[in-house]
Amino acid sequence: MNRVLFANTPLFVFVSVWGAIFILNAFDLYGLHPVTMHTKAIVAVGIFGVIGGYLLASMVYDKTPIYATENKDVQSQILFHEKPLWLMTVITTSIYFLSGFIAMKVIGDLSGGMGNYLEDPLGIRETVVNIQKGRLSGIPLSYRLAIVGINIGMLSNIFGGALFAQSRKSRALALLPLLVGAFIALVFIRRYSFINGIAFWLFAYMFTSLAFNRKEGSKIALKAILTVFFLLFVFFGFSYLVVLVRSPWADDITEYFFKSIYTYFVGNLSSLDIWLNSPNITIEHSYGQTIFRDFFNYMSKIGLWSFEDVKGVHQEFVKIGHKMWVNTFTFIKAMYEDFNIYGVVSLSFIWGFVARLILVRFFKHPSYLSLLAVSIVSFSFLMSFYSFYFRNTISTIFWIVVVLFIQRVIKHKSVPTTQSLVMPAVEN
Repeated sequence: MNRVLFANTPLFVFVSVWGAIFILNAFDLYGLHPVTMHTKAIVAVGIFGVIGGYLLASMVYDKTPIYATENKDVQSQILFHEKPLWLMTVITTSIYFLSGFIAMKVIGDLSGGMGNYLEDPLGIRETVVNIQKGRLSGIPLSYRLAIVGINIGMLSNIFGGALFAQSRKSRALALLPLLVGAFIALVFIRRYSFINGIAFWLFAYMFTSLAFNRKEGSKIALKAILTVFFLLFVFFGFSYLVVLVRSPWADDITEYFFKSIYTYFVGNLSSLDIWLNSPNITIEHSYGQTIFRDFFNYMSKIGLWSFEDVKGVHQEFVKIGHKMWVNTFTFIKAMYEDFNIYGVVSLSFIWGFVARLILVRFFKHPSYLSLLAVSIVSFSFLMSFYSFYFRNTISTIFWIVVVLFIQRVIKHKSVPTTQSLVMPAVEN
């Protein structure tokens, strides 16, 4: 993998994911609902929209190879020095763990006791879903504060990944957010947040390495590839545990696990096809209410929008095969549901265009905010087979505000000397 390709990781991730999805779909390993050419054409429009937007931004906005940019920005050197990264990793990871423990205590109490995490994990998961859907009353303030803390703690993956790239002696600490992320995922018995944390950490490591360590692309790539395989091993192990907990009724848990993983990645095309073409489903275009669901939900809380008209957090399940139900529909559904095919064309193009602008901004002026932004868009491309990531607009805005505050404090509190600005030469 050369440096040009590695520096364009977001696009490489997007193309690789969708190439793999279509190849796996062609094998039809588990007899899922067949995907019509109509649906494939709409998905192709979205895919080429993203690619077109990204490439146009590359040609129009920036003509200098971003991977060749030499970073001499003093402010960036301050932010990405080992000391502030170490401090922020410690603080955010501590918040992450403490908040997860508080959330686990509340969920356990609402489920009849902490012992139910071992005795009745399905009951624990049901409690989590009921809390998310607002079906339970009397949720204590401590739980709401814990959710805020977990969102702050998610940023530990950004700081940890950057620290891993910048300091050899602090690498054990840099890995700690991943362990806490696994704990948080077990608290809620869900995989998505764990994937989110792993991806943030990995992208933060990769982009920080490219921006500051100035190594040959192949060396960075090799380290990243090895890390990816290790994290995939961890993810599949965790996924097996989740399937074991959620599906005790399965006759052959190993076979069901592989079927579940296949469905997780490929089944969203089938569910999208059902949603687009089923005569039992009427598509009513919502003109922004799907993508900006968080804003409409907030408006309903202050009386500016009817709560009954707010889109649900979880979408309805559709059956795509024998004992296979999913409620995710790729990134296409949100765009199509809001603005029909015109939304797929325009929004996918804008998505790709902005992703490239963010990447260029990071390499020219690295900061915590630009590292967070490039990690978010890379993750949104990675999970495009699952859903449109930016439906979680409130979380994204919250992270931006927190990171801006942290960045501002560190810039104003740091009084660098010439020696402190020399970035450590880390052998990866």
